[in-house]
Amino acid sequence: MTIKFEKIKPGMTLYDRHQYAMGNTTMRTIGEWKVQILSVDEATQSADVVWNSNAPRCWERNRLEKLSTWSMHDPDVEVRKGLMGRIVSVKRKTGGKP
Repeated sequence: MTIKFEKIKPGMTLYDRHQYAMGNTTMRTIGEWKVQILSVDEATQSADVVWNSNAPRCWERNRLEKLSTWSMHDPDVEVRKGLMGRIVSVKRKTGGKP
């Protein structure tokens, strides 16, 4: 579940989840990285964030709204794996927390 910009608050931990190539192949897998929100600027619709423990950066609204509120490592998440252990899909089990 992605999040609306208006609900993002300083101190939140969100998750950036997207596909990436597995080494020097055409196979793809899904990866997830923590994004910590440091401050939110309503006027410019941007936020200062720390992505994967790197230096703080300013992200715009469109990038922030692609983040997820839940981790693929939570216990109520179903992770489907394919050939060579690559992650094919990630979805919440029914009845999970909102």
